[in-house]
Parts: sequence; C-alpha cells; structure tokens
Amino acid sequence: MGGSTSQSVRMACCSSLQGICEETHGFGLNGWKYFSKVKSGGKILWLLIVFASLGVATLFLHASIVDFTSSTVVTTIDTTTAPLGTVYFPSVIICSINQIRKSLFRSLGVSNSTHINLLLETFYTGRSTRLSAEEKKIIQDLATRKEVVQKLILHWHLYSDTNTLDMNDTSNVNISVKFDNWLDFRDTWKDFIQTFDYIRDLAVEEPGDSPFITARYGSHSLSVNTTSFLPFFGTDLGFCSIIKPQVTFDPGLEHLSWEKKNFYGPVPELAETHSWNIKTGAKVGKSNGLTLLLDAETYDYMYQIKPSEGFKMAIQHHLDQPLMSVNEIDISPGIESQVAIIPTLYTTTEEAIRRFTPQERGCYAKSEVLLQHLPNGMYRYDIGNCLFEAAYTKVLQVCSCTPYFHWGPVSLEYIVNERPFCRAENLTCMNDIFGKIGQFNKIQYNGAEVQCLAACEDQTNSISISQSVLPNRETLVQRPEFCLVIRRIHKSCQGDKRIGLQLRYPSICQRIAEGLSFGLCTSLDWDEYIHRSNQSGIELEGQIYRYSKDNLALINVYIKNPVVTRIKRDQKIPVIWFVANSGGILGLCMGFSMVTVFEVLHYILVCIWKVVKNRIKIGDDMYCSKEKDCENIEAKEFLFNIQNDSSTECLRWCSVCSLQAAGKLAGDSLTAAAPPPPCCRGSFTKSVNGTLPRKGKLSGKPGFTSANNGFTYRHSLNNEQAVEANLQKESLL
Repeated sequence: MGGSTSQSVRMACCSSLQGICEETHGFGLNGWKYFSKVKSGGKILWLLIVFASLGVATLFLHASIVDFTSSTVVTTIDTTTAPLGTVYFPSVIICSINQIRKSLFRSLGVSNSTHINLLLETFYTGRSTRLSAEEKKIIQDLATRKEVVQKLILHWHLYSDTNTLDMNDTSNVNISVKFDNWLDFRDTWKDFIQTFDYIRDLAVEEPGDSPFITARYGSHSLSVNTTSFLPFFGTDLGFCSIIKPQVTFDPGLEHLSWEKKNFYGPVPELAETHSWNIKTGAKVGKSNGLTLLLDAETYDYMYQIKPSEGFKMAIQHHLDQPLMSVNEIDISPGIESQVAIIPTLYTTTEEAIRRFTPQERGCYAKSEVLLQHLPNGMYRYDIGNCLFEAAYTKVLQVCSCTPYFHWGPVSLEYIVNERPFCRAENLTCMNDIFGKIGQFNKIQYNGAEVQCLAACEDQTNSISISQSVLPNRETLVQRPEFCLVIRRIHKSCQGDKRIGLQLRYPSICQRIAEGLSFGLCTSLDWDEYIHRSNQSGIELEGQIYRYSKDNLALINVYIKNPVVTRIKRDQKIPVIWFVANSGGILGLCMGFSMVTVFEVLHYILVCIWKVVKNRIKIGDDMYCSKEKDCENIEAKEFLFNIQNDSSTECLRWCSVCSLQAAGKLAGDSLTAAAPPPPCCRGSFTKSVNGTLPRKGKLSGKPGFTSANNGFTYRHSLNNEQAVEANLQKESLL
C-alpha cells in the first residue's frame, strides 16, 4: 500500500512537471522549454545553463537582500527653497556675565573678605568641605535680614503677580503691605529663606532691574517698564532674560505676569503653554527682526567665572532649555552686533518612521520619548534637551541635590524637605557634572534606559555675526540712545548702584540731575543743554560717551535669507526599490516575471490536487462508479473487465490517475507491468497483451461481447452475480 502511495505521488508530480515544460514552455523561464524538446545531451547542457543562471541570480539576490536589510535611512537635501512660512523665529537668551553684583554686597553691609568668600564658595563655585555650624549661622543671619527678605518679596511679586515695574500701577499697590508683613513671610518660608539659596536671584540684578534699555521686534516695541525682560530664567550659566518674540511682543499677552506668560497657557488646567502654541512664520530682514539695546553695567562687577565682560547670548528653539555652555555667543560692550540667522529644517518621512526603530533611523518622532524634568507642553523633545535631562538626572542621583536654576516640575516644599538645593560641597559635584554635559547621553523612559537621539522634526539655526564700533561720538547726542542712557543712569543713581557708578564716572549723577533740571532730554530742551558753552554740559557729554563705550551693546537678530534649506531623512532603499531590483535580477538571469509567479503557483496547486486525489482513491473506491453512472464517461477514463463469483451485477471504474499508478505511460501505450489499481481492491487474472488507447469510451452495457486484449479482473462481492465487462479499443466520439 505504501509503495503504491509514493508511486502515485511521483506519477502525479512528474505528469505535472512534464505539463509545465510542454504546455507552458517553462513558464516563460528562459531555457526550461528545452527540457522536453531536446535529446539527452542537450538536456544536460541546458540543465547546466539553467542552474548557472539560478546560481548567479541567487548571489545577486543575496547581495540585494543584505543591502536592503542592513540599510536604514539616508539624509538628503529635499529643497533649498522652502518658504519662511514653515520656520519659527528663534528665542533669544541674554545672560549677563556678571552674575554677582558688587552693589548687593554693599547693601548687605558685607565687606569682610572671609564672608564674601564664604558666600561665593557656598552658592557659586562650590567647596570641598561641608559648612560648619558657625558658617551656617553667618549665612542665616544675612538671609533673614529685613532688607534682604523684602528684596525677595519684591522679586517674587514681580515674577508672578504683575506685568509692570511701575509701582503706581494697580497691580503693585499692595507691595507696601507685603513689605510691612515681611516677618510673616519670613516665618512662612523659613526653611527656604534661612539657607539663602535665593541670593542667586538677587545677585544677578536688583529686583526690578534688567540690562534692557530698548527692545523691538518688527514694528512692535515694548516699554522698559515691563517685567518681560527681567532675568528670571535659569540656565547653566545663571539667571538670564529670555525673549520669545511671538509671546513676549504679543499684545494679547501684555497683561500677564512673567510666570503666566512663559509657564502657563490659554487654558491653565492644561500643560500646554503659550510657547507651545507658537505658530510658524518668519520674515526676512533686519526690519522684521529683533533689536535689543543692552547695558552691561560693568562698573558693578564683583566676581564672575568668565574673564570677560558683557553678555552671553544664545539663539535656539523656543521650546528648548538653554545650554549656555554649549551654545553661547559673546556680546561685548561698545559693539553693535548683526546676528544673521540661517535656519535649516529637518524632516523624516512617515515611511521611515513606521519601518525603522528610533535607533535605526537615528531620531525620535513626536511623543515617542518624553522628558521627565522638562515636561511636555512646556518643552519639546530635542537632543539638547535630552542631554540636559541626562546631566540633570545625574546630578540628582550622584550629588543628591537640586540645581537652583531649574527646579523641575516639583514644588518648593518638596525640594526643601526631600531634595535640597545644591550648595557648598554638593555644588562642586553639580558643577563638575554640568561641565561634562554631553558625556551623559542616556535617560530613563518607561522604566528603560534610552539613548539620546535627534528629533525627527527639527529646526536648527546657524548664525553669522558682523560687528562694528558703538557709539559714534560725533552723532551720539543726536541719537535717541543718548537720552535713554541718561534716564537709565539717573535711575541707577537712586539706588545701591550709585556708589560704584560715581567711583567709575565721578560726578556723573550730579551732572545728569543738573541737566534734567534744565530740561535736558525733554521736549523743552532735548539736547541744547549739551551744546551750551558750559563746562558741565561738555563733561556730561564726554561721560555719556565713555559710559556708552564701556557698557552699551546693540544687537540686531534677523533672518538672513528669504528661503531655507529642508533636509529629509528617508529610507535609503524603499521597499518598492527592493522589489524592482529583485525583479530585475530575476528577469535578467531567468526571464522571471510576476506572471511567472502565478503560473508556478497554479501548477503547484495542480500537483498538490492530483496527489491529494490519488491518496483519497487509495483509501476508498469513491472514484469508482456503477454502470448507470458511467454511460457518458469520456476522455481520461479507462474501463476494466471485471469478473466476480457473485451473482449480483456491479460495474466499477477507476480513474486514469489510479491507472497511471499501476503502470508506466510510454507514448500512447500502457504497459501493465505493475500491481493492479488499488482502487479496485482485487487482483489481475491476466496481464495486458498489446496496447490500449489512452482515451476511450464505454461501448455497451455490462454483458456485451468480450474482446481480447483487455484486463480480466476478479473482484469478490458477497452473493453477487459475476459480471463481465470489456474495454474495447475505440476512438473517441
């Protein structure tokens, strides 16, 4: 039975393969048709040719597959003429190099060099040893003084409760009440105040002061009385002023305090800030850019890590945490700087994002990774932000303290009680880690450690700077900056900065007061006072020029080109390219096509069907039919002479596939040298003598005259009449 089964399978498949070669000419595969047409020697030659072609195709396909699977993304220039409507005007961060004012220490009455060094080491440079009880007492006494606590009250008020420095404004009328209740305030925030961490807020600028004299964005200007330019924004350099032109100069947001404008959004309950909702759209040219006039107040310098004077500036995306140690630009006083921005857009196709992992494409898509200490809605994911997060997390883990310049999304109460600010020996640890920013490039996300990568959608800003000397002495008096400087110096003369100002520029406060009393810089007498033949006016002009040369910096930030370059990150080998390449290889080597695939599938199914059909025949006689069902059987059906001892007539027939299993086809003849067809479950009584046609039909009903040269087959049926049938050699109708 097993031998018959395998033989039937082989016969069916061989028949199908021969049909392939004969009827389809090898599916159109070059050379295959010769397997059935040429003689033995030719077949061997064509067999070698076909297998050589298969080998070459296999090698080429292997190389193509390896290239496809190993290739990820490729970066190309998509266009060099992308419109500015797709560009964000960047944010500008201005940091005074002088983070510690000399006037602050004068106001505290601190002149002892030991105490000064104690404050510097504790809150700025760090130290190798812990604070002693005596040192803590000195710091606590300084931190809890009335004038110092009142400065902190004003600082917090300007940060969160008002949008103007005008103390006569309705939003500031209650400040005097807050000053009177300074003891209650000190007791409420005792744990925070007595550590004196907030000295860093007060040291960079007197509360209410900023380095800005004028600021203009496009056609919009802001009064210097606004709180928008105060140095409230923390960076790794210290506290700085941040300008997001689309928010800072938005008339609809002018009424908001600095905190609400920068850290809240249209819907306070949502995490999305006003900055998050900034739309693209920038304009070319200086007239559509940002112009800033700054005062460095170099006369008030006391100590700074940097050896220079002036400002550090950074140009970056409005949703990025500034990394001043990485992106800083030096702005020197006495210089006008033209800062031309050249934006570059980066984009990644959806196909590349779907097909590749972040590591394979080298970037993270939107919301694919969120930062813990730079919350979504206020900050975006960017490799710079990721590197900051990695360093910040390292500080929390190794130094066990919180950097004062960035509290993160936690409350002050939590920090004071659970994660104190970095100071003294912990500050040394923090400075060391942030000095290595970029070396820590992994963060925790969803319980796993992930590598910092670029953002798939990004805008970078390259800059070019040109500079010229400021001011021009011959035209200074006629310039509007002259009177702006006069008013600013006059304001400084009213506070703690007067002593340092007078030491650097003797009698300048008296001369300005005298000039203003005579109508200087008013509509009555704009600059006539200076041109009069008096010594005071001449000396004042000289001092204002010297002051401007020493302290003023004019910055113009603008988009340089009317179009930008967009760089696209895409699949290096798209799927369609791989399919086309593979099809070309198969077509070149074998003449293969899509139609060939369906032809092969068709004949495979035919082969399988014949095999299954034979196996079913072997197990059952269901393909044999009685006489009454077989009167019109034609074509591929052979009839057998069946003889039985039973008295019942029964005629059974076997299909050609079973007959093929019983012998070998040779041309148009059938040689019955094999066992009988299994479907008939009997035994031959005589073998075929001669030839039988491959196609025939029933010439009569059971009992017709027998003919020679037929199969005589004995089949056992219970008590059935013997029936004899004969297969005649006849042609088809």
